[in-house]
Amino acid sequence: MSNPLSRLQSRLALHSHLPTAPPIIIHTTQTPGHFATDDARRIRWALRLKDSDWYECVGSTAVDTLVGSSPASTGKPHDRRAWTGDQPAVQIGRDVYWGVAAALRGIERRCGHPTLFPCGRGTGKEDMTNALRRWADTSFRTALAPLLSALPSEHQQHRKDGVSPSSPSASHSAPQSHHQLHAHLATIEALLAASTPSKSIQDANPDRRISVADGVAGQEAITTTKWHGIHASAPYPHATDICLASTVYTLRNNVPSFRRDFTAGYPLTAAWVDRVVAYLSGPEDGTHVSSQDCLDVLGNDYSVGQVGAGPPGKTDVTVGLATGEELSGSLEVVAANDLTLACSVVVPGSKPVRTVTCSVTVAREDVVAETRARSKSIRYVD
Repeated sequence: MSNPLSRLQSRLALHSHLPTAPPIIIHTTQTPGHFATDDARRIRWALRLKDSDWYECVGSTAVDTLVGSSPASTGKPHDRRAWTGDQPAVQIGRDVYWGVAAALRGIERRCGHPTLFPCGRGTGKEDMTNALRRWADTSFRTALAPLLSALPSEHQQHRKDGVSPSSPSASHSAPQSHHQLHAHLATIEALLAASTPSKSIQDANPDRRISVADGVAGQEAITTTKWHGIHASAPYPHATDICLASTVYTLRNNVPSFRRDFTAGYPLTAAWVDRVVAYLSGPEDGTHVSSQDCLDVLGNDYSVGQVGAGPPGKTDVTVGLATGEELSGSLEVVAANDLTLACSVVVPGSKPVRTVTCSVTVAREDVVAETRARSKSIRYVD
C-alpha cells in the first residue's frame, strides 16, 4: 500500500503543471509481457535522455476512459475493444499516444531538446530509425519470442508470441531462433562498425571521433565526445539506439545461452548496450499515480495538445490495430506517420457535468483496418 503522504505529494505534483507543460504519464498493465516491458523501457529511456519527469500508472481503467467510446463529433457511443496492454500508452495532458512509435514522436513534440532525431524529423535519418525499429519489432522479436517463452518465469508467455513453452514447436524453434538472432546481432555489429571512428583518429585523440558536418558529404568535423552509436553524427543516444539497444538488452538479460559468448562474439554491440544503459541510467520508474489521478488531469486546462480548443472533425472513424484493439473517434489529423482521433470524455466528479475533448494518436504502421462511419467501408492500411 502506498504511503498516504507520498500519494498526496504525487497528486499535488501532477496538478502543478503549467498549462503549457502538461504532465507525461506512462500507462502499463499489471503483468506486462517481455516485449511490452521492452517498449515501456524505450519510452523511459527517451524521457531520461530529455531529462524530463514523468508519472506511471499501472492498470487499464484510465486508458480505456481516456481513449473514449464516443467520437467528439457525435457523442454517440461505439463498441470498442479494450486496451490489452500489449503496447504501453503515454498520456500527455488530454492526449494519449498509443504504442512506442507514436509516443516517441509525441514526446519529441513535447520536449524538443535533445532531439530523438538528430538530423531532424522528416529526414532520412528518421526514416532509417523507423525502419530499424520495425525490424527490431518484427524480425528480431520473432526470433527472440520462442526463447523467452521457454524461460521459467512468471511472465513466460507474451500475448503475441503464439508459442506455448510446453509445446514441441517451442523446443524445435529454439535452434533456428539462435541462428536468426546471431544474424540479427551480426547486422547490428556491422552498423556499429560503420559508425566507429577510424583508428588513426582514435590514436590521435581517444576522446574524439569523426562526424559529417551539416550533413554535407566529404566535410569532416571532429566533436569531443566518447559517445558513438548507430549513427556516427549523433553525439548522444537517439531513437535508433534506444529502440535497438532495449531489445538487445532484453535478449542479453533474459536468455542465458547468449551470455557466454555475447561480449566475445559481438564486442561492439556489447559495449554499445553498456554505453546506452550508462548514459540513460536513473530510476527505473516515474512517480506512481492512480487511474483516478490520471482522469482528474482532464479537469485541468492546457494550452497545448493534439486537438486543442478547435471544433472536432466530422468524420467518425474506427481503426483496428495489429494488437487487437479497436479505437473510435472523430478523425482530426492524418500525418505522414500518425493518425489522431478525437473523443469526448466526461471529467470525473465535475459539477455541473463537464465534457472535454481528448485525443488518441496511433502510428499508421500499427493500423490494420479502418472503418469510416458514413461509408461503412473498410480500408486496410499497408
